[in-house]
Amino acid sequence: MNFRKFTMKYAAAVTIIPSVAVFGVATALTWNRPDISMYNGMIALAVMFLTSFALRRYNASFIRRAERSLYDECDPFPMLEETKLYLECAGKRINKAGITLTLAMMTALSGDYDEAERKMKSIDVSDTSPLPDGAKAGVFYDLAALYCAMNLRSLAVEHYDRARALFERAPDRLRYKMNFNGPTDGEIECYKGHGSAALNILNSIDPVNRLQEVTKNFALAKVHYILGERDAALGEFSFVAEHGGRLACAKEAREIVEFEGQ
Repeated sequence: MNFRKFTMKYAAAVTIIPSVAVFGVATALTWNRPDISMYNGMIALAVMFLTSFALRRYNASFIRRAERSLYDECDPFPMLEETKLYLECAGKRINKAGITLTLAMMTALSGDYDEAERKMKSIDVSDTSPLPDGAKAGVFYDLAALYCAMNLRSLAVEHYDRARALFERAPDRLRYKMNFNGPTDGEIECYKGHGSAALNILNSIDPVNRLQEVTKNFALAKVHYILGERDAALGEFSFVAEHGGRLACAKEAREIVEFEGQ
């Protein structure tokens, strides 16, 4: 077990042990100084808080690097590994459904669609599930996005409609910031035969990072292709192929561009 994994898996011990050690040393040094020994507990407590803060900062630095790789370089693999590690080490302190869904999404971005589907379907979204309707809506929405990536249109539409129904049923405070105005929504509208609505949704998206720009253009390329607008589609596929890094959609775009260029 490497040091980082140890610090995540046994965070409480890593935080408490230094403070206990400091308390013991301070007590030994001030055994005959009651005027200052009363502060030993405060010193140990301060050490515990500082250790906890440093540990959080240490682990957060890895997450930030993984996020930069994902959002700025379109490389999902560092975030995939970070999510796996977090799920393995965090134990009962995390929302298992939420982190499993994140892991599934990273798995999908890396191109392992079957494994991503398995992970998403491992989340209990039945009527008897303790998950609130807003969270269930998020699972169905991400399944719809996955089926869009897999080009399984009927399944994408089916799961998207279930997500919308659950979203409408959920209380406002539990709707988990879903706005139904992203690349998946544009693709679904196209699958339903609403080409103009699909383009309106996609063209209204204002990307804030490279990942969002690539996913928007990939959805636009697919919609233009379905609508028979080959030149526009190839231009967008070319953009995704060039800027999509290690995303699965970039690999697919390169294959399409190469095939169409023959």
